[in-house]
Amino acid sequence: KYLILIKEWIKESQNQIPDYLEEIIFNCGNSYSFLSKNLDKLPLFNGAPEIQNEEFEKYLNYLNYNFKDSSKEKSGYVIFKDKKIVFIMDIGNSPDFKYSKKYQSGCLSFEITSNKEKLICNLGFDINKNNKIKLLSRSTAAHSTLYLNNHSSCIFRTSHSFKINHENKLYKGLKIIKKKIVSEKGFENITISHNGYQNRYGYIHERSIKFIKKERIFLGTDSLIKNEKANNISYGIRFHIYPGIKIVKTQNFHSILLSLKNGEGWKFSCNNKEVLIEKGIYLGNKNKVTENENIYISGMTNGENQVIEWSFEKIS
Repeated sequence: KYLILIKEWIKESQNQIPDYLEEIIFNCGNSYSFLSKNLDKLPLFNGAPEIQNEEFEKYLNYLNYNFKDSSKEKSGYVIFKDKKIVFIMDIGNSPDFKYSKKYQSGCLSFEITSNKEKLICNLGFDINKNNKIKLLSRSTAAHSTLYLNNHSSCIFRTSHSFKINHENKLYKGLKIIKKKIVSEKGFENITISHNGYQNRYGYIHERSIKFIKKERIFLGTDSLIKNEKANNISYGIRFHIYPGIKIVKTQNFHSILLSLKNGEGWKFSCNNKEVLIEKGIYLGNKNKVTENENIYISGMTNGENQVIEWSFEKIS
């Protein structure tokens, strides 16, 4: 927004607009188009608040800016969709230290929106000076993905521990080591892995998600692939449920029923694990802290490879 405003001021002053400014606006605009053509609100990754796109669209239209991007993958994110369901996933490397002020260690986390109502979300980002909540919001557990030993896939540290309002900076990041995306008429699939836990715990986290459009189902697999350093450690998988959605556990302990405000019904299943419901918080509404619930799966690695299969299915 402000880069466009600067460009317009330069134009009004009848000075030459720098090429680098044009390039930055072009790249940012295409990234915005990648998100806005699929979603009404910003997804909760890496410091983004849940704000509506409508006002910014009016601003762009007023100044005659029209960005277009038709790609499925851009800037470390991938989007799958059909007419009413949108899936977006963080598939990027962690950034360089100097760009990591609002980075959240949510690699391989995702959000799902159905009929313009968000179903699966991330916790959001704390923009205030409460460092405990801010550090929580940057943790892997604050995202809809897997984590090991109650630790994040990236490490944050501060060099000013004596300061009350110190900022935690990215100390050790991660890299994507495998990525395959398949897009067909009837389904879309991604298989991707990162090395965030490889050196500390001896495991690669691989996540595979297939969206079968006709059946309106997401089939997910989280795999922990060991190396010679593998330890017996705990793992957890969280799926953050958007505030206001009613969820209830079924009698077999392996499924959860979800009821959305728009009348839709969804079902989460994980046949080889007990599925729990836990209380949580949601920070997507800027300064407001809202209660929500999480779907939670846990277990021990026993120093071996692990495969956890799960699904989200639209049932009504």
